[in-house]
Amino acid sequence: KQWYQRRVRGMVNPDYIIRSEDVVTALDWHENALITGSEAGLITMFDTQTMRPTSTWIAHKGSVQGIAVLSSGLLLSQGREGALTLWREGFVAKSCSVASTGFCRATLAPDKKHIYLALDSDSEIVCISSETLTTVRTFKPANTSKKGICWNVAIDEKYLFLGYESGDIVVFDHRDHIRQVAERKVHQEVVSALACHDSSIYSSSPDGTIARSRLESGFLRLLTTTSLQCKSSSVLRVRTDGKLYLAAGWDGGIRLYSCRKDRFLGLLEAHSPETVTDVVMWGQNRFASAGRDSRVNFWTLY
Repeated sequence: KQWYQRRVRGMVNPDYIIRSEDVVTALDWHENALITGSEAGLITMFDTQTMRPTSTWIAHKGSVQGIAVLSSGLLLSQGREGALTLWREGFVAKSCSVASTGFCRATLAPDKKHIYLALDSDSEIVCISSETLTTVRTFKPANTSKKGICWNVAIDEKYLFLGYESGDIVVFDHRDHIRQVAERKVHQEVVSALACHDSSIYSSSPDGTIARSRLESGFLRLLTTTSLQCKSSSVLRVRTDGKLYLAAGWDGGIRLYSCRKDRFLGLLEAHSPETVTDVVMWGQNRFASAGRDSRVNFWTLY
């Protein structure tokens, strides 16, 4: 364990760096391709063998808020101007307008058949078919008083987790249409990042903490609160084996923690002092990070 910590803390330099002419705001990984979305509305695909772009196109009038590859091979993109678009090799396959121009990224369900997206008003979340881009159902908390808008969405095979402007986290069973399961005020300020794994929920806030909660018998129990050592986190990601999670900070640092005891493992000064905009993980030990310094960094964990 000590060797592992030293190796992570000593891993100062990324494996590779891609420098962009624009701020990269969204990332996804598919087979041997890294896909990026930019603040200028561009989508670019990189061959990770050569680290060179293979295609690029103008996707949105505003910033690209999120991107994801569907099971069909189509690419989904979300623009800050309120557009969801499906792409096939750089050409529009289908597009729709949504009343969502805020900070919340569209989140793809594990089966990749549905997209969950926060609306600009009424604390509502819509579930949209990824094939037709039509609304399937709407989720609305039982108590919407003073919650504000939803800032973050996380989803697993059973539950939908929503992080609100008020610091509340609301849980729905998305298999049972619109049944709310639990609700709890976890933070005193907005839930700035959210992730889940095996009924555990990781959340961060500008109060400078990361909270780990767990859904137990219809009750959201707060397990631990950990100091983030910076103002807040913009992205939280849990490794697929559930043993490690990372918090990408507003200060450009990426902090690594053990999931079991929330023990701090190391700090990567990834994009300091600029904010980390997105992180994508693949496999057990590889991930890429993007920041407002217009760089994409590739990392390997040992």
